[in-house]
Amino acid sequence: MGLDESIVLQDDNFLQADSIVITPIYIEGSEFISDYDWYKGLFYFQTVRLNQGDFLFHYVVSKSGQIFKGAQKGEEHRFHFTEEETLKPIVIAYFSGENDVEFDQVSKSSLSELILDIANRNSIPLDRVYVKSIEYIARPNEAVMARFGMLGGKWERILKEMTNALKPLYKPTPKQFDLVLNKVELPSASVNYGENVVMTLTITNNSDYILLKGNPAEPIVTLNGGNSSKFFLNGIWSSLSQIPVFGDSEFLKPGETKIFQTRLYVPLYFGLVKESFYLTDTTGKKYPNSDFEVALTVNRIDKKVVEIVNTKQLNVRENPWYNAAIVNRVTEGSRFIVLEETNDGWLRLELPNNRTGWVVRMYTRVV
Repeated sequence: MGLDESIVLQDDNFLQADSIVITPIYIEGSEFISDYDWYKGLFYFQTVRLNQGDFLFHYVVSKSGQIFKGAQKGEEHRFHFTEEETLKPIVIAYFSGENDVEFDQVSKSSLSELILDIANRNSIPLDRVYVKSIEYIARPNEAVMARFGMLGGKWERILKEMTNALKPLYKPTPKQFDLVLNKVELPSASVNYGENVVMTLTITNNSDYILLKGNPAEPIVTLNGGNSSKFFLNGIWSSLSQIPVFGDSEFLKPGETKIFQTRLYVPLYFGLVKESFYLTDTTGKKYPNSDFEVALTVNRIDKKVVEIVNTKQLNVRENPWYNAAIVNRVTEGSRFIVLEETNDGWLRLELPNNRTGWVVRMYTRVV
C-alpha cells in the first residue's frame, strides 16, 4: 500500500487542556511484539503512513507499565476532532489486547501516576478523566481527524476506582511563567485625533510552558493607577483599562520571542499625551519589570474643544433648554468638539456614534 501524500499535516493548534482521555488500542498478534517495537510501529503508522509528522497521542502506556512520550509539540497541542466532540483532552493511548475488557493489573500503577501528574500540572479535575475508544478519519487534502466512542466492559468502572483512589493526592499546582517584555513600539510621528494607531510588543517566554490564549497566565496590558484610559478603543480592548495581547488561538512557546500588535485610539488631547501601563496575567498578578509608557504627540484640531468639569455626571439634552429630553450623560473629564453654542449658555456637542446633544456651558472649560 503506497503512502498517501495528499493528507495534510496536523497544524499548530494549542489550547489549554480540560480533560484526560485514555483510549485502549490493540493490534493482532500484539503478544508477540515488544512494547518498544509496538511503540515504534505506531509512530511509523501515524507519522509516515498517515503523513502527520508526529504522534496523534500525547502519551503511550504499555500493559507492562512502560510510559512513552507521544506528540513532540506537548500536552497543549490539540489534535483535530470531529465537530461533535467538545472535549479538549490530553490523550493517552493504552496498549491492550484484542479481547481485554479492563486495564492490566501491572500497568495500573504507572497509569495512575501519569494521570495524577497530568491532572495536577494542568489543573484537570479527576472527574474529567475518561476512557473511550478512538477512531481516526483520513480524507484527502484534510488533516486526520479523531472521533471518540463509548467503551463497554470494565474499563469505566476500573478507571473510576483508580481516580477515586487518587483524589487525596490531587493537588493542582499552577504553572509558573517567566515572561519578558523586551520592547514596546509606537508611532514616532505626530498623530491626529480619532485615528487608530498600532502598538507592538516584543515578548519572550522564558518559562518551561507554552503561553496560551485563555490560560490564566495570558498577558494583559493594564493601565497603571486608573480605571479608564484615554487610549481606550472599543471592540479591541477588553475593558476601559485593559488590552489583550494575544489574538484568537495565539500562543508563545517556551524560549520563543514574538511580536504582538494591538491598537490604541488617539484621544481628544493635544501635544504629548502619556499614560503608564504594565503587563499582568488574567488574575491581575503583575509580571515583573513589565512597566512601560504610552506616549503620543497629538496634533491640535481647528475646532473648539471643551472638557466636562465641576460635576461627576452631566445631562446631555436633545434641545438647548432644561426641560428637553435627556439623550445621554457624560462624565467629568470627558472631552468633546463643540458644534454650536447659544447666547444663553448652551453648547451642542459631538457625541459618539454620530450623535449630538446640548449641555450647559458653565459645566465645561475650553481646552
